[in-house]
Amino acid sequence: MKRALAIGAAAAAWTVPTAAEVRSTGPDRFEIEHRIDSALPPGALYALIGQPARWWSDAHTYSGKAANLSVDLVPMGCWCERMPDGKVVTHLRVGITQPGRRLLLIGLLGPLSTVAKAGAMNWTITPKGRGSTLVMNYKVGGMSADKVAPLAPAVDGVLGEQMTRLRKTAEDLAPSR
Repeated sequence: MKRALAIGAAAAAWTVPTAAEVRSTGPDRFEIEHRIDSALPPGALYALIGQPARWWSDAHTYSGKAANLSVDLVPMGCWCERMPDGKVVTHLRVGITQPGRRLLLIGLLGPLSTVAKAGAMNWTITPKGRGSTLVMNYKVGGMSADKVAPLAPAVDGVLGEQMTRLRKTAEDLAPSR
């Protein structure tokens, strides 16, 4: 799984949004932030975040199909993936919902679940003209020191790819100007 994450990060390097970075790392933590501008108004962009099946990459799912992803945008809702055998994988839990403004997801994605203790993914949307600006900040902690260095850039690459896909989907849905 780590190898797949690293390969995905290398491929994503070609499509990462311009405002993306590993903000900080330490012996037991890292923080990643991505920013995109969208022609979608805040409410529509928030709704789209809650539909990862429309924009997440098949390559970064356990089932091999992003169509199996869903998010229940209510407190304690699940960012889940339905597996072919009918079982469900819980990736993240919804912590805070402020439609059109903020979504806080708690948990660990992919291989992070085997090496980290906690993760918080905060999505903040602000109006910008007729559209909006989205900032996704992901903080992961409780990792052993030898795991941080290789995983932070890979996670940044994978999340950068997803933000690029989200931005492209939002552009496709935005009303013509």
